[in-house]
Amino acid sequence: MLHAIRTWRAGTLLLSLAALALPSSAHGSIFVPPKDDDNPGSTYRGPSDVNRGGRSGAGGDGSGPAAPPPGGNSTGTGTGSLPPVGGASGPATLAAADALALDSWLWWWEFNKEPFLALRRHLRSTEVTTGSDGFYLGRGMLRAGAGPGGDPALVRDRILPALVEALGGSPSADLTTGVLVALAKIGNDQDDALRRDLAPLLKARLADPRQEVSETAAVALGLLGDLDSASLLASLAADGEEGRRAVLARRVAPRTRVFAAYGLGVLGHRSENEDVRRFAVHKLAWVLAGDDSASPDLAVACVLALGRVPLAWAGAPIPSAGPSPARAGSRESQVALLLGIVRDERADAGVRAHATTSLGTVLALDASAGPPVLVEEVCAELVQRLGAGAGEPREVRQSAATALGLLGDLDPDPRDAAVRSALLGAARADRDGPTRHFAAIALARIAARPGRGEDPEAAAAIQTLFLRDLARSPAPTRPWMALALGIQERFRAASFRQPPDVDVAAALRSALAEAPDAMERGALCIANGILGDPTPEGELRSVMERGGEDWLRGLAAIALGLVDARGSLERLRALAADSTYHPELLRELAIALGLLGDSEASRQLVQSLQKASSLASQASLARALGRIGDQGAVDPLISLLCSSEEVDLARAFAAVALGEVADRDELPWNTIFSVDTNYLAAPPTLFDLQGFGLLNIL
Repeated sequence: MLHAIRTWRAGTLLLSLAALALPSSAHGSIFVPPKDDDNPGSTYRGPSDVNRGGRSGAGGDGSGPAAPPPGGNSTGTGTGSLPPVGGASGPATLAAADALALDSWLWWWEFNKEPFLALRRHLRSTEVTTGSDGFYLGRGMLRAGAGPGGDPALVRDRILPALVEALGGSPSADLTTGVLVALAKIGNDQDDALRRDLAPLLKARLADPRQEVSETAAVALGLLGDLDSASLLASLAADGEEGRRAVLARRVAPRTRVFAAYGLGVLGHRSENEDVRRFAVHKLAWVLAGDDSASPDLAVACVLALGRVPLAWAGAPIPSAGPSPARAGSRESQVALLLGIVRDERADAGVRAHATTSLGTVLALDASAGPPVLVEEVCAELVQRLGAGAGEPREVRQSAATALGLLGDLDPDPRDAAVRSALLGAARADRDGPTRHFAAIALARIAARPGRGEDPEAAAAIQTLFLRDLARSPAPTRPWMALALGIQERFRAASFRQPPDVDVAAALRSALAEAPDAMERGALCIANGILGDPTPEGELRSVMERGGEDWLRGLAAIALGLVDARGSLERLRALAADSTYHPELLRELAIALGLLGDSEASRQLVQSLQKASSLASQASLARALGRIGDQGAVDPLISLLCSSEEVDLARAFAAVALGEVADRDELPWNTIFSVDTNYLAAPPTLFDLQGFGLLNIL
């Protein structure tokens, strides 16, 4: 969705690390984690360390520019330790991207944090079962009636007309894509008649000559949830006649095909109609089977979408002829199709990696209802892939670790014992850092599931590993062990209805007090926040107030919100009042206040927005209002959207925020593709440092 609006949704916490350029076109500004100068050799930039910058893969065929266009305006958003990414002369450079450590724990947190924050739960007092598999997968996206600004009459009478009016004329790509996604979010919450009215507005933009508009329109159609658009999305993904007519071209651009596949997955995921879900799976399977693209982008989109639309179990064995698109009508055939891709060692390693995580997501929700022999087969395959060492691409092993974490538990069943053993071995000794770290997170999740009866020795072995490595492992690993301990205890507390283990809580609290650098302190802030024990409130507040990097102070503020540190409420309010010129920190402070249920947070943001004069401040404040705003946020956002004196980029952020204010989903819509996804194997259409991917859409 635009190079400045697609600020990849999860990366807003840490934008103050660098003075970011906010170019005026393409798909999004960029999350920049701190460079780990003490461990330069740990940097991992994706499969085979391939070039992850620019617009490669599906975009390199003439469907869009080969790289983000030059120009744009430079808008600094902080004074962190990194040099600016980009500048007045243009977008981010590959040299800047080279400095990023994609194996940093910060990336994992940014992709997976939304279910932990569950901000809308706090704002709407909707119960979330934090130990459930649905929580892990970002499933459900609970509807809780009218949201903070989601009053149906307010949406219909004020927000929708303003968005539709902004779409008229010839707005910039920034504003157009911001409005398209906002309309899709809102329309999904309304009745079928309104969705049918909005669908033509989105379909008309499929033929827009600006590639970022066309592809955003495709995924927005899926987000809208108009069932009549399902066949169009399928045809777009397949480069069919209906799709070609919609884009007014002799072929559908490869990137538009990719985004249509994701859109079909979103539509299927959100639909409760099993026939719609079967249609989506069937068409995705056919597109996958017929894909002859030179890049893996379309295949990755199909396998990820397949993993997010689990069908009903048929209760019948897989035909001996093997899986095929023609039989992709049940969960069994879905699993068989994905399993065949994982086993195909001639296939692209990135496609196999995403098929591997999709196996986990397809099975995780109700594996107990599936054929035991099939579940056994999948677990055995994943164990084999994880333990294959140098004989298996590392991105496949990374994904196998994540998928096993969705499927295993603590009971003494031989299958689960084998899963735990494989993950323990990987967490202790795998040569690939991300595989070790993903295995630790997987073990933390397993430690929260008793299964048919917890094996005490298994639980003790996992906890011992985490505590030992928290104290003695090298610097790059300690943050991951801290996160694993926090996750383990949070979900064990939920599953076993018991308080967090006192020894774990003490270890995390002590480690925070003794952390040697900002990177480790940040991880320990979040680990303590995930754990939920309010005891270290003083230490967290000290990190927040100590000054220094805004990104670290923001993490500490979020942690205070997560531990329900109401004793820090006044200090958070005061710091927010003093952070007018630190917009990204202000946003995180506002989210922390939202986590604490503070009714003043939205009012303070509205006042700051009305006074803001810089684009960076307007963008940041509008996004914060979208996340926690109530009805009081609607009028100032509409004023910003409709102002002829504001640049289109500021108006675009207002459109995004209005869509979020009115959105009744429990979690951001693309959480289904960010949680438990192997982002290290992501093609640029999924996630891109230049901001061109699906996960860069707000």
